Amino acid sequence: MEESQKKRTGKETGTVQKKTLLVHLVGNRIDIIEKKENDFQANLAKIRAWEEIFGEFRARYGERRSIKEIRDQWKRIKLAGKAEWTDFSKKRRMTGEPPQQPSDLSVHLRDMVPNEFAQILNEYDDDAGIARQNDDAVYAFEYLAGMLPVLEKGERTKYTKKRNSRRNFVRVFGIPEKKGEDTDQLLIKAVSDHLPCPISSANIDHSHRSGRPRADSKKPRPILVKLTHYRKKAALMKDRRQLKGSGISIQEDLTKANHHILLKLSNHPKVEAAWTVDGSIMAALKMNEEGISIKRGVTSLQEVSTL
Repeated sequence: MEESQKKRTGKETGTVQKKTLLVHLVGNRIDIIEKKENDFQANLAKIRAWEEIFGEFRARYGERRSIKEIRDQWKRIKLAGKAEWTDFSKKRRMTGEPPQQPSDLSVHLRDMVPNEFAQILNEYDDDAGIARQNDDAVYAFEYLAGMLPVLEKGERTKYTKKRNSRRNFVRVFGIPEKKGEDTDQLLIKAVSDHLPCPISSANIDHSHRSGRPRADSKKPRPILVKLTHYRKKAALMKDRRQLKGSGISIQEDLTKANHHILLKLSNHPKVEAAWTVDGSIMAALKMNEEGISIKRGVTSLQEVSTL
């Protein structure tokens, strides 16, 4: 075990050194690499800059990485830095005291590309969850959680729109159906009776029963509700465990494909628990022989079959 720990520590140290070198090499060409222009001359300059970085990096470590892999590594480093600063800003606003400073590498990144960190570090943004108001920060957290691969800007925009389309929706199960019912009032009463975060009509954009009427009235249809603000949804999702034993449950509104994946994970012998985070599916695998439980994102049924 000690030998394994030493190997892991040595590998981590080598990884930090490589990241530091890459940040240094990019920093020498930051005005070219991060230039917003997309014309022929700007793109040609970027290609040449990455070729130089690739040559210097390979000369130092001798690795057989491609230029694309080096560029993807730079993107991952920036995402990690944004995640650190997002966490720092959130803790600072919640406690009113300066938390532990992000790593030296993240501080250096902020100084290299300040425009990309400006919104994350805006201490006057009074939203309770700044990470959820900043698409780059959300993407950073989800990437680090293993939910996503490195995506190009256009692909990331498509992903963000798809995720946000269901952002404020939840499904509430277990509330009995009544003839001529007002689903808004049923929701308000159910939440107020069982959770510490009551809701009012002002919090509900609209709600209705989902699916066709059932002959078996003992199994009521879920209520699909769109909340007016994400923060109220986040509060409900945070407190929903307190509904245990009440016969009522709250779930995110998933696509049909993701709902199917979640069901498969819930019944998988290697999965300890499965849940969703803003429409993305997470799974905690059962402990391996070394006593380690791995959390990872799952995006397809094929991934479920290879766990």
